[in-house]
Amino acid sequence: MQAINIQLTDGSTVNVRKRASYCLGAFAQILTGKQLATLSQILLDKIKRGTNKADKVIHVQCLSLMAKSVGSKLSPFLGEIIPNLSKLMQQIDPEQSNDTDNELSEACLTTL
Repeated sequence: MQAINIQLTDGSTVNVRKRASYCLGAFAQILTGKQLATLSQILLDKIKRGTNKADKVIHVQCLSLMAKSVGSKLSPFLGEIIPNLSKLMQQIDPEQSNDTDNELSEACLTTL
């Protein structure tokens, strides 16, 4: 999990980071509850602290892929996931949105 997480954060290209997010999403199926909580918290922290919207898109997509693969196992974290995604979407100005904003909005909605 640590090696994939490093690629998700520090991967040399966007494609490497996107592929790492797909790996973590699929990998979430075999995580224990504690490991899933740790991974969820790591992603939420990166979403909160990140300044680069492209990286936020990748982290939200990873959260979305996790939700698809583990389903209700993420329910204990909804109290933190939903407000963070809502806050992200509210920061997007529809009058001045660009492709990255649209991707971020779509990733948030898909995750929800």
